[in-house]
Amino acid sequence: SHFWHPSSGPCPDGARCSNPSAAHWSTFKHPCKCMFGSACRFDASNPHRDKYSHPPDSALVNAPSTQTQGLGANTHNPLAANPATDTPSYWANSTPSGIIPKIEITHSDPSRVREITNTFTQCTSHNNFDSSSTKRLRVHKVWRVENNLRWNVYQMQRHTDIEPNPSKIAGLNVQTEAPWMQAAKLDKERGEVYLFHGTDPGIIDPLITDGFNEKFSNVSGLYGGGTYFAEDPAKCDQYTNSDSNGMLYMFLARVTLGKPYIASDTMSGALQAPGPFTKEGRQLGVTEAHDSVVAQKSGTSGRFAFREFIIYYGELAYPEYLIQYSRET
Repeated sequence: SHFWHPSSGPCPDGARCSNPSAAHWSTFKHPCKCMFGSACRFDASNPHRDKYSHPPDSALVNAPSTQTQGLGANTHNPLAANPATDTPSYWANSTPSGIIPKIEITHSDPSRVREITNTFTQCTSHNNFDSSSTKRLRVHKVWRVENNLRWNVYQMQRHTDIEPNPSKIAGLNVQTEAPWMQAAKLDKERGEVYLFHGTDPGIIDPLITDGFNEKFSNVSGLYGGGTYFAEDPAKCDQYTNSDSNGMLYMFLARVTLGKPYIASDTMSGALQAPGPFTKEGRQLGVTEAHDSVVAQKSGTSGRFAFREFIIYYGELAYPEYLIQYSRET
């Protein structure tokens, strides 16, 4: 579970609360505690502080104004010596400072591009495109996103929020799974998988720089205000628009599902996965906390013809590959 759920509303001090009273904490909701504690490198303007409680302000007075420039700069970072935060062995780690951290691998790593293209093609339902004139999706270029800061945030979030349990996603049979992903060392005990996410050209660089953010989602969406992913590129293609050259873009992202709630009906208005203390959870009779939602397919055509995977904390996903493609008629 992500939050305390007493009967009263949120604490007016939010993530800055330093009230030691047990009665206070049993009365008001608080965000869960940041595992970095007083060593946290995020400044007050970062959404991270809206979700995680920290020591009183006095412990942060001397924090440098450049906190958001890198978690690894802090020698007290509890993840600094944790191998889980190491970047993948196949990353080049060569992006100059100040440059959008994406590296085109179309020609430098043709075998990986071929594997990603095969996954993209094999997972595409060719009879379910929005336009009847579209016959197939063709991959043109692939970039790998090597953003060390966002990677560290993703690792921190996964290990803070998700308890390891090998059975979390047992039976889901996510169709993107492929042998080449063994090199990625996915954390199966926390339900880490690769999924697709369609995007617009103007959003690519901000998303690579700042990561996924559920605050920009539509709360009235079918499954509430989360970040949506799919295992079928044909579904993600519904949410893309082309650039001036007619090219479209989709991410292949690492997503940590944790314990998913399998939804057989829509959940418009939801702000988190169902649990025993959420409004949706009470309505659905849910007795266990969940970390994500998997929306089941219903029918063979239309908007419900695909499974969707929804997370409500953007930091539980990392956009590792960017795919440029086109629609062919």
